[in-house]
Amino acid sequence: MNLAFIISSLSKVISPVIYRIARMTVYRKLSPEVKWEEAKLLTMEEFSALLDKYPYRSDYLFGLVDFTIEEPELFFTQNRSYNRDCDDFAQMWLLWARENGLEAWKVYIADGLSIKSAHAFTIILKNDRFYLCNLSLHGHYSSIEEAVSRFEHEELVEHGRYRDLKWAVRDYY
Repeated sequence: MNLAFIISSLSKVISPVIYRIARMTVYRKLSPEVKWEEAKLLTMEEFSALLDKYPYRSDYLFGLVDFTIEEPELFFTQNRSYNRDCDDFAQMWLLWARENGLEAWKVYIADGLSIKSAHAFTIILKNDRFYLCNLSLHGHYSSIEEAVSRFEHEELVEHGRYRDLKWAVRDYY
């Protein structure tokens, strides 16, 4: 059983429903600090620096009520106490890649069956190199597998190194 695949499958179904509910209630009005029309034109490095300005915010109930943003402007809304977690950063990277004509993959990982280790990030193919776009840009690699394996060798997230890395690719653009 691959927990990363299960999480990515559930997210694909549940996240849009929760997003719609939150958008109609909690986030009825948007007041973004940055316009998507400007952000999508930034270079990869500039876009990474822009994302770095926005703090990670877990979803409600420690991620149990999870949704992924669908409108980039919601990411750039500063006064938020929740809902800017790893899958939102991954989604922003996917949207940026699509706007810039690049191939990209959202990847879900887990350390064995540990639900607390679940994490999402994006890999972007640019100039024959695979860029690991975690919460920010983390270098380039010769393959998707090499980029994903960095989580086994480095502490790129709060969970630390992944000793029993399981992963699944979702949301290809």
